[in-house]
Amino acid sequence: MGRRLGHAIARRLEDDALPWPTLPAGECIRATALGASEYSVQLSGNTCFISDHGELLPRRNLQVIQPPYDCPEEIVAEDVAKAVKAHRRAFEVDNDDREIALSFHWKGMPAYERMHAFAQGLVKGLDDMIAAGKPLFIVLDGDIAQSLGHILKDELNVPVGVLVIDGVVLWDFDYIDLGKIRLPSRTVPVTIKSLVFSDDPRSGQRLDHEHGHAHDHGDGHHHHHGDHGHSHSHDHPHDHGHE
Repeated sequence: MGRRLGHAIARRLEDDALPWPTLPAGECIRATALGASEYSVQLSGNTCFISDHGELLPRRNLQVIQPPYDCPEEIVAEDVAKAVKAHRRAFEVDNDDREIALSFHWKGMPAYERMHAFAQGLVKGLDDMIAAGKPLFIVLDGDIAQSLGHILKDELNVPVGVLVIDGVVLWDFDYIDLGKIRLPSRTVPVTIKSLVFSDDPRSGQRLDHEHGHAHDHGDGHHHHHGDHGHSHSHDHPHDHGHE
């Protein structure tokens, strides 16, 4: 009955039949008949690399794609590039004007050689975007945002804006919003908007969570990880189910 109810409300709005004023939607979220969920986190400056805050923030509705790269013990740049290019083609975001965010599950030690090869693969896999002047948005669940960002900008001399955040798990079909940096805490608000599936369309396995994090975080709690000192604080989640 959602469609009929929506049309009925729209007709009354057009006829000024409702006693309340209508306001523009401040927060929008893509939803389907399967529904959608949304939650926000605050990421500290220690868990982000942002080459230029003014250039890169804020951003709304960045489409997330997750190239299927498993980060073996020996990372090969060409393999990373091949995975990135193939996944962009599969999601039809290659040769496209839209900005995207790439999500990866980092596995293994954060050794310099592995991170450098990974960064080289990203540059090769996103060479057309870089040539077109599009900024790079990279999201990982491993604690390597600062190191990877510095390799991309300071060693590989990527000429576009680079934003890398870690400690967050994203999936294909997600969208994220990145807010302006908040002072004096120097935290970045990140809102994750996710389609809700009863089964994972990528593996056929049951999803018992709406979103996974690399760390077990409770609302309003702060967690510190080694020398990185990451701080993630959660706003309350909002679930939007649609029949």
